[in-house]
Amino acid sequence: MKKILSLLLVLSLVAAFAACGSKGSTNNPSDTSEPQNGSQPQTASIPLTIWTDFTPRSEEAFRASLDSFVAENPQYIPEFEVFPGADRAQKLALAKQSNSLPTLMFAASFTMMDYAHQGTILPITEIIEPILSDYPQHIMDASSINGEYYMFPVYQSPFLLFYNADIFREAGLEEYITESPDIPAQWVFDDFVNVILPTLKEKMAGTEKYPMALFAGNDQADTNSHSWLRMYGGTVFKDGRVVAGEDENTIKALDTLSEWVQKGYTNSDAATKLGTECLVDFQNQLVAISWGNQINFENLQSSVKNGTMADFDFRVALVPKKDSQTMAMYYYGGFLMKTDDNQIEGGLKYLSWLAQQKDGVYKDLSLMCMPCSISILESVADERPIYQEYLNLSEYVYDFTGGVPGYVETRSLFFPALQSKLSGAQSSAEALKDYTEKANEIIDTYVKNSVVLSK
Repeated sequence: MKKILSLLLVLSLVAAFAACGSKGSTNNPSDTSEPQNGSQPQTASIPLTIWTDFTPRSEEAFRASLDSFVAENPQYIPEFEVFPGADRAQKLALAKQSNSLPTLMFAASFTMMDYAHQGTILPITEIIEPILSDYPQHIMDASSINGEYYMFPVYQSPFLLFYNADIFREAGLEEYITESPDIPAQWVFDDFVNVILPTLKEKMAGTEKYPMALFAGNDQADTNSHSWLRMYGGTVFKDGRVVAGEDENTIKALDTLSEWVQKGYTNSDAATKLGTECLVDFQNQLVAISWGNQINFENLQSSVKNGTMADFDFRVALVPKKDSQTMAMYYYGGFLMKTDDNQIEGGLKYLSWLAQQKDGVYKDLSLMCMPCSISILESVADERPIYQEYLNLSEYVYDFTGGVPGYVETRSLFFPALQSKLSGAQSSAEALKDYTEKANEIIDTYVKNSVVLSK
């Protein structure tokens, strides 16, 4: 009898300890039992990694968006990294090689679309089609290849000319200054060539200052040169090919740029001058007209406000073109990288969620510059009127990349062609002919190997 009682006591103690051990077991990630409330436990285990080369001030908005998204989708582990655009190509190449690509990459479309041809980024057409009506056509054209959309649009930045309105006034060129800083100037081409540039040259004679910045030192800000090569109605790209060496108006435009250098309308060292150096010259009020995009413009405004740059009246203008105007546009957005299925699903879910945050984090990200979304643009019409002006000038927007596969690689050939002419080594026709032939070889290789165009 005592043995039986002892055995019963031991069994009761074991049962008690077992009960204590099972209490609260739903917090154990390895426990697959169903909780009392019927919900399934979720453990954060899927990476949701976002990389971007957007401006550093975008970090707060990105982190806020990830926090909000993960609060609703706790199965994801959020990671975020911002880095300079100069590091993008190498960073993505190393990540691809080590099989550690991010879930999403937020960058400029012209720097990323070649990755679609390589199969590194995936189409997001299912996310874009429901919101398509909220975006201008030129944005969606730049976001698509062969009928599929690859970029989730966030913001855009017009590429323009900056001009020093104070220098214009001193030179007696008041009529070419717009009434408001929020209205881009649209100079008549003949006035620009025959009045503005000669007058500025005369005003600046004998000083270290110069009328207009021109540069061909490297391939940065090549958009400026693409815009000027269109001044007579010519083009660099047509029907997916480089045609600059065959287009008489493009050849004439390069001749004109060279003539401006010789006449003293620009800096004399245009063949070796860097675009970044020109922008510094503009900040230091050494040049009356320089290059820039709206992001640069807003950064200059911020520099004046925080006291790191002298205050002066600087404004924007469209690049004058014979009988018209020209405006290039940079588009910035999100790209879904080719990772594992779980991350791809998470990336699509995040972009779909982000599209619904037009009064929240998506709006915050869009206001890094001019929003791509028309509805967000309309919501800030009063506080940022210049954006509405740009929207009204959409007819002048052109695709400076031509939408060609391999555009980024062709840039390595573009500036040597300009340097060759500006330094006197070749004629415009010879320089552009060499560029055309070599650039088309690159495009042909991309077309042949494209995983997108082969579909």
